[in-house]
Amino acid sequence: MSDTTDDFDSNDFDSDDDDFRFDGPDDPFGHLPPPGDSPLQPGKILLQRFLLRSPFKESGQSTVWAAWDLDIKRFVVLKFGHTRLTEEALLAAKMFGAVISLYEYNTTIPDNPFLVLEFALGGPISDLAKAWSDNPALLIEKFIPVIGTLADAHALGWYHCDLKPTNILLWKKPPDSPDGIMPKLPDPSDIDPSEFKMKVADWGLASGEGDDESGYGGTPGFAAPEQWIQRASPAADLFGLAATLYFLVTGKHVMPPTREFAAQLCDKKAVYTPPDPVHEINLKVGRRLSRIIQKSLQTDPKQRHRSAHDLAQELDHWLHGYSISEDSSTLRVGLWIRRNSLITLLLVLMLGVGVWGGVSEVRNARNRAEIAEKEFRIFQAKSLTREVEEKLIIFELNTTARATSTELTAAARAAARRGDWQNALKLFEQVIKINPAIATQLRVERLFGYFAINDENSLESELKALEAEENLGHLAAEVKLVHGAFMMCDTSRADEGRKLITESLELRKQIPDSERDELFPPADALYAEALLNTRPRPMIEKLKEAVKADSLHFPAHSALVIALLASGDPEAAARQADELARRFPESSVPAFVLATKAMIDERDRVKMRAGLDEFSKQACGKKAGADANRLFNYFDLFANVLDLLEEYYDNDGNLSLIQSLELKLKLREMRMSGAASLSPFAFPVPTVNMFVAWNQTNFEVIQQAISMSARNKGNIDEIGKKLTNLAKDYPEATIHTALVANRITGGTIAVMEDNPEESRQRMLETADVAYRAAKQPTLIPRSPAKYKAQFIGAIADIAILKLMPDALPLHIHRVQDGLPILIAEGRKKSLSKQRDAGVEITIRFMFSDPPNRIKAAWKLNTPAGKEAYRLRNRQLFVIGRNLLESWAEEVLMGPEKENKAIQTKIKEMRVGLEKWAKEKGVMDILIEEAPMPRLK
Repeated sequence: MSDTTDDFDSNDFDSDDDDFRFDGPDDPFGHLPPPGDSPLQPGKILLQRFLLRSPFKESGQSTVWAAWDLDIKRFVVLKFGHTRLTEEALLAAKMFGAVISLYEYNTTIPDNPFLVLEFALGGPISDLAKAWSDNPALLIEKFIPVIGTLADAHALGWYHCDLKPTNILLWKKPPDSPDGIMPKLPDPSDIDPSEFKMKVADWGLASGEGDDESGYGGTPGFAAPEQWIQRASPAADLFGLAATLYFLVTGKHVMPPTREFAAQLCDKKAVYTPPDPVHEINLKVGRRLSRIIQKSLQTDPKQRHRSAHDLAQELDHWLHGYSISEDSSTLRVGLWIRRNSLITLLLVLMLGVGVWGGVSEVRNARNRAEIAEKEFRIFQAKSLTREVEEKLIIFELNTTARATSTELTAAARAAARRGDWQNALKLFEQVIKINPAIATQLRVERLFGYFAINDENSLESELKALEAEENLGHLAAEVKLVHGAFMMCDTSRADEGRKLITESLELRKQIPDSERDELFPPADALYAEALLNTRPRPMIEKLKEAVKADSLHFPAHSALVIALLASGDPEAAARQADELARRFPESSVPAFVLATKAMIDERDRVKMRAGLDEFSKQACGKKAGADANRLFNYFDLFANVLDLLEEYYDNDGNLSLIQSLELKLKLREMRMSGAASLSPFAFPVPTVNMFVAWNQTNFEVIQQAISMSARNKGNIDEIGKKLTNLAKDYPEATIHTALVANRITGGTIAVMEDNPEESRQRMLETADVAYRAAKQPTLIPRSPAKYKAQFIGAIADIAILKLMPDALPLHIHRVQDGLPILIAEGRKKSLSKQRDAGVEITIRFMFSDPPNRIKAAWKLNTPAGKEAYRLRNRQLFVIGRNLLESWAEEVLMGPEKENKAIQTKIKEMRVGLEKWAKEKGVMDILIEEAPMPRLK
């Protein structure tokens, strides 16, 4: 590990080795003289538009120049020569937030396109490493928007893959040019660090979901250790962010920043271990911040923060004096007192102003508030949060008789935009009393606020009053939407509610373009479109768009949480619920998610009951006793169904007659009691009825899927079509794994019938379906269904290698990388039986021979064909032998070591594999290759 910032040498990041994909830093202030034969020279005008100013440091993949745009009169950055320039342009155009903007993708120069990018005045953040190490709070304040941008990218399915100090730039608007002449740039070192913003740059190595060609490697010292041996993931980006923070506050790398060490990671000859904690190196960093950074530097990606949003939230809580996830209860109380003492003083001062009144008193109170604010800044060593400042302003307006209607309206709308509906509704009420001219519009604007504060009676009363008015005009569209959403809380009126929502969207089209977004915001339109969907996937996508358009749209946010939960993705629902709780602390939706997740993940009836009781009190108050009992009974039925479905998978897809009857009975009871059990909570948790309806459908679809026999060739394709249609709408993994079983059966039949084209196509499809199935969420977390799907994916890949001489390297890499992970996962008691069966089938499949017509594709009548066939069998033998020995080692070290039947089976399979290897002429490598490493 390097000891000083002097070791941070950009030359470490450049490589001509094709095994690495390194991208050098785009450093606007590390000017180098241009190469003598370069067509790009300072002072040259490119395309009669771009006046080249100076080159940045070059990397092995791109050439980057600072330039002055003579047409638009602004500084820009030109990036040439990147092998993935088109992909980078397409991705950069989608990014938003704290990101270097893409102005255009210029293809005017033949065979040499270039990007025109936003100019960052301050250069890379590493140029101010001393400032950040001296003032960690300022660094974190500037860095949080960067993490938010990565969170948005992850939500779109994209990962940066190359986060490091030189790819995060310091942005400040360059000086203007009134006369059109290129102005002189200030020296960045003369600018106060607090004046800069941080922006993410260089998406050249970015990788997306489903992209198997990119996402490997990166920059030594900053790329996550797993990124050298497998595709990047959100967890890898979190590592890059944490490694960057670590370097900036300590001057040290988290691991050796050399190609040699990266190569050792690739070959699994080196192991990464987390570095010393930050607070032990930089005494200006406290233990709490140190713990946050250290968490995302863990070796195991699962032990890092769950998402970029979680990392940003933890840092934001630390920055503003709130508790973080690992704080003790005592520390949490202490932080609360410290955070609120002076705020309370300010509120008392302002309350005094409201009682005694007078213009002079208002001025004096404001002066006192300013003094108190300065004292608070000194006390906290940072500014008040924007939220606190806005609350103080609202409080002052609320208690000052001289506040104008315009001021109160602005304050009300600001509070609503921030999600503070308690204050917003009070302020709306004041404006409505003193300004009848805009009263109707404000009454419509506040309608969704009643959902957020769980005031069903006020909403119902207001809707009746508004609908009784004769001249609502264009406001009628919004009123119909809210009324429709309100009616959908009642299952008996859901269809009527959807009809109103449809009418509202039609009325929205009649609103003039200039007023439409104000009277009927885009987020409301997306929410309306979501409610018209009855299928999970499209509804979830629309709700995600609505929340993205307005993160403080409570009904859309709440509906998204419940939709994710109902679709079989409790982990995603919990993450979304955390976000909802942060923005709407009084909502009972997160409590509902926690109680449900406890039941799904742990099947702990006691914990489930406690969670449901807490949720009931939040949602309905003290009178919720009987309602809570009905709710608990429904969840108890839910848990019983999950238990039966798990038994189905534990018993290799078999239920006894009694269990089958019990499953049908429990599903019937769920259907009868679901809506009634949750109806008291339908308004506090909007669209909670969807949870009942979707789960009931989900279970029935699962029952239908697992009962579909795929063994009859006559109906296999018909069953496959039904399962495919189900999988399109329902993300539940159980449905997808049933489709996997259907596909592998069809592929196996095609092989047995010696049908080359059909067998190849079916096995390719099987592999695709299997790997996708393994990624699906599930309501049955302890089920081995997803585990089996991964094994079937490996078997399909092996089949492809046997069937296709021109098989892609992807298939062999997936088998080599995936099987050790499957063996390690099989240590779980619930999976060991499936592991043993999976290994046996996989190995027997390896040393089987395809029929003659299929074998003919290898052209065994030619020397080249024979050698290709021998080499492929050699690869398969190495994989099979390593798999067998790794499995044997797991058995010997596990609880099955005394199982004579398994020991006998291992010996039989070893003999069979070696016999096949002798026949194929590949026994010469028996001693050459080492077995798979045993994953810890």
